[in-house]
Amino acid sequence: MLALPRRFARVRRVGVAILLAVAPVSAQEGRLVTPPDRRILLLDVGDPDRPAFRPLNDAFVARLRADGGPRVVVFRENHDPRLGTDSATLRRQVETWDRRFASVSIDAIVATGPLELSLALALRTRWRRQVPIIHRVSAPIPASVRDRVQRLPAVAGVISPSPLPSMVQEIRRLRPALRHLVVVAGGPGDLAMLEHEAGAQLIPSITIHPWIAPSLPALRDSLQRLSDDAAVLYVSVFTDGDGRSWTPADFLAAFADASAQPVFGLYRNLVGLGIVGGPVVDPARQGRALADRTLAVLRDPAGGGRLPLDTIAGWQPVYDWVQLRRHHIPLRMLGGDARIVGRPSPVWESDPTAFWVVLGLIVLQACSIVALVASRRLVRRSEFGLSALTRRLQTAQDAEQARLSRELHDTLGQDLLSQALDLERHAPATAAPGQPTFAARLRQSVIRLEGIARELHPGALSMIDLPSSLERLAADLRSQTGIDVTLSVEPVAPLLPSAAQAAIFRVVQEALTNVRRHARASHAAIFVRCRGPAVEVLVRDDGVGFDPAARVDARLGLLGMRERAAGIGGRLEIRSSVIEGTTLTLTIPQPHSA
Repeated sequence: MLALPRRFARVRRVGVAILLAVAPVSAQEGRLVTPPDRRILLLDVGDPDRPAFRPLNDAFVARLRADGGPRVVVFRENHDPRLGTDSATLRRQVETWDRRFASVSIDAIVATGPLELSLALALRTRWRRQVPIIHRVSAPIPASVRDRVQRLPAVAGVISPSPLPSMVQEIRRLRPALRHLVVVAGGPGDLAMLEHEAGAQLIPSITIHPWIAPSLPALRDSLQRLSDDAAVLYVSVFTDGDGRSWTPADFLAAFADASAQPVFGLYRNLVGLGIVGGPVVDPARQGRALADRTLAVLRDPAGGGRLPLDTIAGWQPVYDWVQLRRHHIPLRMLGGDARIVGRPSPVWESDPTAFWVVLGLIVLQACSIVALVASRRLVRRSEFGLSALTRRLQTAQDAEQARLSRELHDTLGQDLLSQALDLERHAPATAAPGQPTFAARLRQSVIRLEGIARELHPGALSMIDLPSSLERLAADLRSQTGIDVTLSVEPVAPLLPSAAQAAIFRVVQEALTNVRRHARASHAAIFVRCRGPAVEVLVRDDGVGFDPAARVDARLGLLGMRERAAGIGGRLEIRSSVIEGTTLTLTIPQPHSA
């Protein structure tokens, strides 16, 4: 490279200085900016990690940049109080700011508190020009201070009512048994602020326990031992007793869950980090209000020597759903304008598609259930109609069988018997030796005809009792097949109506017919006995058995037995196996127990 003459190097240094003065460095952006329409100096004294600092400053800058008016550049300057707040230290800080911004045309100074306002006034005095100052102050503010601030030229501001009086009242309302209020503070100044702003609400019955900059293990141990008449008010903690610095979020995460009693706080941005909530300050809302006041001053910088103080809404009732449930604070104790955060959203809001799908499935299932109930009612009605039809058919069948039985017995049987008697009187015996005569064979036919007539209609049942009728059935089975039949009948006939007795007879008759035709049994047993409130009829054999599932409903005889049992309110059960034979059980409720 060619060496430039010394005079050109001097010109280059002057040019760079001029460029730096015209295009200053933004404290926020950290880069050179072109000359904007408006430059704002934002002053703050305090730890940048305190609860209200970042939300207020971020909302302030975001509102300024979202405005459609002049382009704004914000220079953020912070004084750490750990470096000292004495007059000499603050004077040196003002001198530093003076040198830093001497060549920058600042259009407005924004002070976030009373100490910042004093620094802004001192800085404006050194600049010797009426730069507008916009500041924020928390109420209550003494009248003398308010009057002195309002007499200052080109000074505007916003008043933010303190949430402390309302917060103390809310703690007392939600905790009626409150006797001890534990105040966790980062320093004596926080406790002094509490006593100054909420002193009227701290009645003598409540004892204040200040925990100033405690060590975290000691704090956790003490919180776990709090009694039921205590509550915790978190003001601010930045450096604990061991000298470690904590952000509010980290500090709350470390000790809020360890507290046996609810923890209350003052700032909206801490709700959801472990505090119950209450009338909390929204720093972002204050930052937006401060930005709006600043924009109003920038639009009319010559609007008057004295600018008014605007009062903004200081707090909002906001609560944490998780902490309310954890400490068993009912929702009915909250005010009607309370806002609850962290509550699980209804499914129709969180996932509307899934909600409508599930709702559609529920409606479809409900329709299916209704259709099923309707179909079951229809089936029951059909079964009832079928049972009634079956009973009518059985009644008609019994009547027809009775008519046939009477015709066979009274007409055909009597005619055959009469002819047999005539043959015995008038016809000679023409049969071969050892063979019955024609008249004798005719008499045997009459006997078989009478047996058929009895099977068609139990005429004897209307003239004799049930045990005798069952005994005749057992005797017929013995004489016709040689099967050994056991009969045991308890005196149950007086307990049953005639229709039930007829049903028992028919069921036993059909069961013995099946034994004779299909069982190939050597022994059968009939039992009629009382079993509690019911009469039980058993017909058992030791035959080859059969498969009830395959044959019960397929055989008309077994189906008829079931219908007869249902017709008198009874129940028929059949158990059969190749080894044990077949057991038929008929259970009939007694009339007085039905």
